[in-house]
Amino acid sequence: MRKLFVFLSLLFTCICFGQSDWRAYKPIVNMGYQFNSHSQVYAGLEYSFISGTRLRERWNFVGAGVMATPYRDKWYWLPYADFTRSNGLAFISTRLSTHHIQPQIGVTMLNLLDIGVGYSFAFKQSVSNPVIKGFTLSFKLRITKDKSNYLEVMRY
Repeated sequence: MRKLFVFLSLLFTCICFGQSDWRAYKPIVNMGYQFNSHSQVYAGLEYSFISGTRLRERWNFVGAGVMATPYRDKWYWLPYADFTRSNGLAFISTRLSTHHIQPQIGVTMLNLLDIGVGYSFAFKQSVSNPVIKGFTLSFKLRITKDKSNYLEVMRY
């Protein structure tokens, strides 16, 4: 599983930097909270790619980070990779960690704040490792200096 995670992370990174000049990309810091069977906080970096025409833009966010979760009086730190596709008002997303995969949908407020619901499917069913499965409610905040990542409502 760890090899698959490393492979997918490297693949997403190659796609990110292979699209055009790597100096054009500015990282987006994301941090968030999600509640499942127990609380989880996470932080990471994302890169964005805008696709579509000017009137029908779509933002694709590809990122990775670390998720912290308490489980049975111990904190676990889980690496994750995620992909989000947004139109500035709604989004669809998938998060993959070493313990679970989580598809979700939700609303986004100008690509700055995402509020989503989803379902986590656990890979590992162990007493000693955190089991992340079931319905999920999550909040994600994106912070960047590159204003092209946010939906400009008054642009049209």
